[in-house]
Amino acid sequence: MPDTPASTPRNTLGDRGLVVYAGLLTALGAFAVDSTLPMFVAMADDLSTPIESLPQTITIFLFAIGIGQLMFGPISDRFGRRPVLAVGLTLYSIGALLCYIADSLDTMILGRIIQGFGSGCGPAVARAMLRDRFTGDELAKQFAISVAVFSLGPILGPLLGVSLVALGGSWRLIYGCMALVAFGLIFVLATRLPETLRTQRLNALKPSILVDNCASLVGNPQSRFFMLINVLSYVVIVLVIAGSPVVFAENFGVTGALFAILFALHAVGVIIGQFLNHRSIDRFGTVGTALWAACLMAATLCAMWFLSLSGYANAYNISALIAVFAIGFLTVQVNSTAMAMTPHGHIAGFAASFIGSSSQITGSVIASLLMPLIGYSLSWWSCALMISSSMVLGMLLLWIRGNGIRPVPVETPDAPDIP
Repeated sequence: MPDTPASTPRNTLGDRGLVVYAGLLTALGAFAVDSTLPMFVAMADDLSTPIESLPQTITIFLFAIGIGQLMFGPISDRFGRRPVLAVGLTLYSIGALLCYIADSLDTMILGRIIQGFGSGCGPAVARAMLRDRFTGDELAKQFAISVAVFSLGPILGPLLGVSLVALGGSWRLIYGCMALVAFGLIFVLATRLPETLRTQRLNALKPSILVDNCASLVGNPQSRFFMLINVLSYVVIVLVIAGSPVVFAENFGVTGALFAILFALHAVGVIIGQFLNHRSIDRFGTVGTALWAACLMAATLCAMWFLSLSGYANAYNISALIAVFAIGFLTVQVNSTAMAMTPHGHIAGFAASFIGSSSQITGSVIASLLMPLIGYSLSWWSCALMISSSMVLGMLLLWIRGNGIRPVPVETPDAPDIP
C-alpha cells in the first residue's frame, strides 16, 4: 500500500507523474553510457587514442555514479530531495559540456567523473522519493514502472548517437544532448516536482548517525543479503555494457549504426521484463518474481557461452540473447533493491544511496579487474557472465530455502528525527 502523502498542490506531479520522473532520473546514467557506445571508433580517431582505452570512460563514469549516490542520499535526508536534485543535475550538465569540448582522453575522463558524480543524484534520490510514497510489494511494483521508463535511455541513446553522426554531426553532439536533457529535468524540478520528504532529518549528516545508519543496513539480514545480490548482478551488467562495443567490434566487425540497433534490443527486453515484473509480483511476490528472472539470466548466458564455444556465435544471436538476458537482469536488481530498502523507510535517502553505491562501486571495481583478465575474447567474456549470473541464482535459492518463496517483508516504522 502507498504511504499517505502530504497534500499535493494541483500544479505538481501526482504519484504516477512522480514515478515517471523517477524513471527519467535513473535513465540519466544509462543514456550517458549507451549513447556513446556506438561512437567508440569515431571518438578514438578524434582523440587519437586506442579504442581499447575507451571502456575506461564507462567504468570510471559508473564508479563516479556510485560515489555520487553515496553522498547525495544522506544529504537529501537532511535538506530534502529537490535541492539535492538541483545540484546533481547541474553537475551532470557541466560534466557533459566538458566532454563536449574535450580534446584528449584525460579531459574526457575528467568530464565523465564530474558527470557521473552528478548523475549519482538520479538513482539515489529517485529511489528515496519512491520509498517516501510506497512500501513493500507496492514499492517493488512502482520501481518496475520507473525502470520501464528508464529503458528509454538504452533504446534512444545509441540510436540518437548514430543518427546525429549520420546526419553529418560529430560524436560531441551527443554530450550536448545530455546537457539539454538535464536542463529539461531541472525545469520540471523547478516548476512541478513536489517535495516528498515529510520531515528533514536534522542529524542525518552527523558522523555518528551515518555510522549508525550504515550499521543498521549492514546489520539487517534481509538488507545485507539482497545488497550482495545487487553487487553480483551489477558485475554482470558492467561486463555487458563495458565489454560489448569492443567484443562486437573485435569478434564480429560490428560498430556504428548496426551496433546501436543491436544494442538497443536489450532495452526492449528491459521493457518486457518490467511489464512481467509488475504483473508477477502480485502472484509470486517480490522474491518469487526475482527467482524466475534469475533463472532466465543464468540460462541465457549459459546459452551464450555454449554458442561461443560451438563456433556458431554471430552478432545477431548474441544480441538476441542479451535482449532476453535483460528481461531478467533488471527484474532481479529492482526487486532486490526493494527488499533491501523496505526495512529502512525512516532513512530512505541514506538507504537508497548506500544500496545503490555499494553495488555500483563494488560491481564496477570487480568488473574492471576482470576485464583485463578476460580480454575481449567472446568465450571468456560469456563465461564470466555465465558464472556471475549463476552466483546470483544461487544466492536467491539460498534465501528462499531459509525464508520461503514469498516471505513477509520486514519493515521498520518511521523514526522521529532527533536534532
